[in-house]
Amino acid sequence: MTSYNVFYSIKDDVDTHYVTCLTQEFVQLLSEHDLVESVTCSKLTNKGNFPEMPDFHLAVNFRNQDHMNESFDTVRRTLMNEHPHAELMKSTKEFKVTFSESF
Repeated sequence: MTSYNVFYSIKDDVDTHYVTCLTQEFVQLLSEHDLVESVTCSKLTNKGNFPEMPDFHLAVNFRNQDHMNESFDTVRRTLMNEHPHAELMKSTKEFKVTFSESF
């Protein structure tokens, strides 16, 4: 399984509940179009010894690298500048990504 990990914080003037709803809407859209295998959304409650860590984590799992590449292409072509993705991007003040592979 290949994973796309997004760590982000919300802008101070944006409602957390609004962003949570947008995130769930976007995840549902991705799932309906078979663009993801699974997704986990979470808010960090204890940053331990990493206080700089953004507040939220979105782990997007794909069957394999090819599935992820196809999904990214679809998002870029059709969803990147549309609701809800565009609003999500406007709502964040910090956005970090990592990629990982399950073993």
